Amino acid sequence: MSCDLKLINLHCVTTNDTVTDEVKMQQDGRQFWPNDGDGYFSISTGNDVVLGILRQFTGESTTISLYDDEDFGDDDFLGSATISRREGDQLERRQDIMANGAHYVLTYKVRDNGVFD
Repeated sequence: MSCDLKLINLHCVTTNDTVTDEVKMQQDGRQFWPNDGDGYFSISTGNDVVLGILRQFTGESTTISLYDDEDFGDDDFLGSATISRREGDQLERRQDIMANGAHYVLTYKVRDNGVFD
């Protein structure tokens, strides 16, 4: 049985880098945003990115991770959020994503075999 995950918004509270982070997003270890694994999105403190991305997952949960687009090292991990199928009530939810000085807020909804409003 699968769940749909609607990623609504990504808000940057604080960047890892001085001015901007060049953000890539992964689901369970595979990059999907931006451009399905080809590129990055620049974001600075206080800014929002309207995502409007629909992803699916099976099992009890999925993990959304952020990385800064540099030579991947320990300091390029910007944090992750684990999203549970138990959140499948279509309510808008937020999770903090934090690591290495960066702080982001991911807004999303989960649907367990239903229809998004």
